[in-house]
Amino acid sequence: MTNSETTMTTFSSFRRAIIRAAATAALAALLGSATPARGELVNTSRGIPVQGEIVDVEEDGLSLRRVDGGLVRLRWDQIAEVDRTRLRRAHGLEADEDEGRLEIDGVRVTTTDGNVLEGVLAKQSKSEIELKQRGRNVLSIPRSRIATVEAVRISAFAAYTPAELYERKKAESEPKTPEDHYELAQYCQRIGAYDEAKTHLGLAVAADPEYRAAGIRAQMETLDRLVADRRLIELAETIREQFRSGLHAKVLEGLLDLETRAPGSPLLANLAKSGITKERVEARRRSELSRQIVTRWYQLARDFCTRKGREEGITLQAAKAYVSKEMGEEIVKRIAEALSIDAGEVRPLMAERKGGVKHVATYGSGTYLVEQKKKEGARPPPNRGRQSPQSSRNRREPQKPTAEDWWKAADLPARRDFLLATYVETTGDFELVRAEYDNCPKCGGRGFLVILVPGAENNRYACDRCWQQKTDKRVVFR
Repeated sequence: MTNSETTMTTFSSFRRAIIRAAATAALAALLGSATPARGELVNTSRGIPVQGEIVDVEEDGLSLRRVDGGLVRLRWDQIAEVDRTRLRRAHGLEADEDEGRLEIDGVRVTTTDGNVLEGVLAKQSKSEIELKQRGRNVLSIPRSRIATVEAVRISAFAAYTPAELYERKKAESEPKTPEDHYELAQYCQRIGAYDEAKTHLGLAVAADPEYRAAGIRAQMETLDRLVADRRLIELAETIREQFRSGLHAKVLEGLLDLETRAPGSPLLANLAKSGITKERVEARRRSELSRQIVTRWYQLARDFCTRKGREEGITLQAAKAYVSKEMGEEIVKRIAEALSIDAGEVRPLMAERKGGVKHVATYGSGTYLVEQKKKEGARPPPNRGRQSPQSSRNRREPQKPTAEDWWKAADLPARRDFLLATYVETTGDFELVRAEYDNCPKCGGRGFLVILVPGAENNRYACDRCWQQKTDKRVVFR
């Protein structure tokens, strides 16, 4: 390359750099100086900062007045996500997701028949507990009907009506300043108290006309549209009530109805601020159904195993065939009827369970029917010493019973647990956590018994409970 060609190349590169710098400077000048002396700093989605005084905030964007007097209009999608979220929340156009949940300390009561109740524990005694629910409803539940009581975070709406929540919040906050009234108005919007929200926004403006003027103006316009159609408000309140009551299928139907009747209604946005969206409701529905299904499934499995163990004339072979093949489908059908859901949803929801209470079922003295012998040794030696015919008959080694003989001799709890353990290990409907082994309570895990006979040497006989298996097997599952 010649010197002239090198000079021309360098000049071209320098010229392109100047053009790029000029273009960037022109764009920055158009949107505003990056470091003016005052105003709100807003970063655009392209990374260019804009600073100025916010003069107008609407649902689709905002306007800034630069220090040089120029007016810049930015849509929300033109603003960087961090600043967009911050500004929309600051001006009441978007609620913090956690704030919309409105959770309080409460209790979750699961009854013996699988029903789940939530509320605030008002009173308890040895015989019953009292659960504060919505309005003045206080539910008395006998201890005999309670399976578990858990301290959990619950929706505030499970225990209080919107009117009660508003009065409690108002008494707690004692609003005096514009900021106090503004924050209380945001709370009122989240619980659906729209008239009260307008009242407190008005009080904020009366105390200071400049306080968040643009945001309050936008909120008041939204609230005016909400209050104008009471029928839609009633529908939204019905959706809220059904959500608080755990009627998730009804909530999904109501949301679809509201979207059909009033597409784009601010009611949908306000419901979303309280965590009531199709996605969240469906997720909560599945989580709650999964928890109820697990509780009901275990109780039904025990009940059906008990029923089969009590059945007159039933053989062990027939009972095992029932729990391994038919019982699971019968449980699915009963749960679907109880929860008013499609039977095809039951098993997938059961599979979504998280954690859960661990249960135990044991094969007990029937362990030898399902386990291989740990040792073939330890068989008793031949009898030795002088023994009368009578003593010989008394010490004759017992014969191991067949599976059906064991079944006929077993009591109902032993039959039920044996069937339940069989069901857990053969079907996979429950998660098998582990198998555990305890020493046979009769022989202490030795596999034989020692019988002392006066005048004769000690004799050992196979344990007539574990039949040299030495242990009882139990399965831990959930």
